[in-house]
Amino acid sequence: MAGQELRVLIIDDEADVAAMLVDSIEFLGYRARAAHNGLDGVRLIDEFRPHVVLLDYLMPHMDGRHVLHYLKATHPTLPVVIVSGTQDESVAREVLNDGAWDYVPKPVDLGYLARVIAAATAGTAEQPQADRRAS
Repeated sequence: MAGQELRVLIIDDEADVAAMLVDSIEFLGYRARAAHNGLDGVRLIDEFRPHVVLLDYLMPHMDGRHVLHYLKATHPTLPVVIVSGTQDESVAREVLNDGAWDYVPKPVDLGYLARVIAAATAGTAEQPQADRRAS
């Protein structure tokens, strides 16, 4: 399936980082949209219907861990990739144990991120993950 059919939602409170990720993801051929806080990101899930979410860990109000828990409860098959400047290995282990698809440290290696997105979305273009809710 063509990459442009796949949608990636970026949730990051740093507007410049979110914009860079949107541009990079679109350059790879995916559709991308950004939310600048966890609550707005959660609200966009049903509207944008992403195939994968790139989620910052450290954000004010609703942080990445709370968003991850919410998404795993409401959209359990939706791949969520934590993209964070936190270099603490215990945080990476924690979010992976909580159901994150992967943990990508900032600054982002765009080649690695492209491979992660491709793996997370393999075979999902025909039906957005947000539609695959547990009954």
